[in-house]
Amino acid sequence: MHHAIQGLANTLCALGVIPVGTGNDLSGTLKIPPDLDVAVQLGLTGTIRPVDLIRVGETYSVSYVGVGFDSQATEFANQVKILRGPLVYPYSVIHTLATFVPPSMRIVHDEGVFEGRVMFTNLANLPRFGGGMQIAPQAQIDDGVLDLVIVKEISRRALLAVFPKVYNGRHVGHPAVLFHRTRRVEITVDRTMTLYGGGEPMRPMAAGEAVSAEVVPAALRVVK
Repeated sequence: MHHAIQGLANTLCALGVIPVGTGNDLSGTLKIPPDLDVAVQLGLTGTIRPVDLIRVGETYSVSYVGVGFDSQATEFANQVKILRGPLVYPYSVIHTLATFVPPSMRIVHDEGVFEGRVMFTNLANLPRFGGGMQIAPQAQIDDGVLDLVIVKEISRRALLAVFPKVYNGRHVGHPAVLFHRTRRVEITVDRTMTLYGGGEPMRPMAAGEAVSAEVVPAALRVVK
């Protein structure tokens, strides 16, 4: 899906989404039926609608862009062979948490600037990621803005306590979780990390390097 979007962005060719991935968060957001025959038929005959994309340099993501704990957990999830489907993500969270050290970030967005240690920063175009986690419950795929989620540094025990709440959006209101709506974000990290988008590596980030991400409204056509 990630590679298909790179070729389809800003073209008239529409994407038919078939839910055969690990998380299926795009198909879940678009309410594509899980039955493959039905999904394929819908891809051939359904209505076409424009949706937004997130752009980092010349690379696009339709779901999210993130760095920190979530990107390291995703990196590990991509290497897991003993599990398939959405269970890969909670397993990867537990594994990554054992050695994770929160980085310090500077995050510039439309509503201000955040500086401090964080668990992760996530710029969401969809309400869900990681196989159904409602990371940004108010996010919409076609509203021309992105939902910025910043999770400030918390203890391992606190993260494990709040983690299950992400599946139904009950983490909203937690004092360590900040939400902003923005069209553009500039992120600087204090160490080398990899920026991920839609479960795939978007680009490496050097320590002290400012990396920008922005919404591109109506940049992708999808069949729904």
